[in-house]
Amino acid sequence: IQRILRESALCAQLDHPNLVPMFGVFFNEEDRPCLVMPYYEDGDLVGHLMRARVNILELMCDAVAGLEYLHNFQPHPVVHGDIKAHNMLLDDGHVRLADFGTSKMLDIPLSTSSRMAGTYRWMSPELLVDADPKPTMASDVWAFGMTILQARKNPYSHLKSDPAVIMSVVQGQLPPQPLEIDSTIWALLKQCFLFDPTKRPRVETVSIVLNIVASERLTPGALDRLVDYVDAARHEVSMTCKFPCFWTECKAQFGTLMARKVHLVWHWHRWVGR
Repeated sequence: IQRILRESALCAQLDHPNLVPMFGVFFNEEDRPCLVMPYYEDGDLVGHLMRARVNILELMCDAVAGLEYLHNFQPHPVVHGDIKAHNMLLDDGHVRLADFGTSKMLDIPLSTSSRMAGTYRWMSPELLVDADPKPTMASDVWAFGMTILQARKNPYSHLKSDPAVIMSVVQGQLPPQPLEIDSTIWALLKQCFLFDPTKRPRVETVSIVLNIVASERLTPGALDRLVDYVDAARHEVSMTCKFPCFWTECKAQFGTLMARKVHLVWHWHRWVGR
């Protein structure tokens, strides 16, 4: 009951086109609370990928927009805590993040919401070795990278048991690069899979790079330089609109994801032309 009520209280404060909205809480005949949310005919991303050929980068641009909204939510950023394709629902061809049962607002001491309940194959090494694991923005970035991988092949699909996966992760062994993932995307994923959580890129950086990669051809070396440049120049952005620009010192804001993507590609061309 506490988990449901916590999730409902959190969802009631969130408003973004790439998050599943919540309409309220319903108590059933057994007096158990149930969240009331929209029904999405296309189901989750896992089933959708099995039924149709899709542009996975475009869908991941949707998902990362929802995640960057959470990480920049005010007055307290929100950590999702269970990012994976099973928790991404399809709404008219666009992704909405769902399942905020393990989410928490940073700086809010709610011990029940800070317990980690994610799936081992998506969990970062620090969560697997900590006796009291608490999800962070860095662990969300790791899980998001694993979700991009999941769209082509399940993380650590060559390992059949959870203990084998855990051992592999904590020893710093990355899953093998699938043939379906090109070297540029793999370069981005390796940034998300850095063993030291403090060295992983922020979700805003992942969003910028992913939007550019979805529109432009980058070499792995160019991608690494772009990640380093954007991530080093941190600046605060007010989430007064759904899609702000997180590029260095840029304060532009947009009403649609596509408009921001065009804007980011413009930034990219200016940057490489310096």
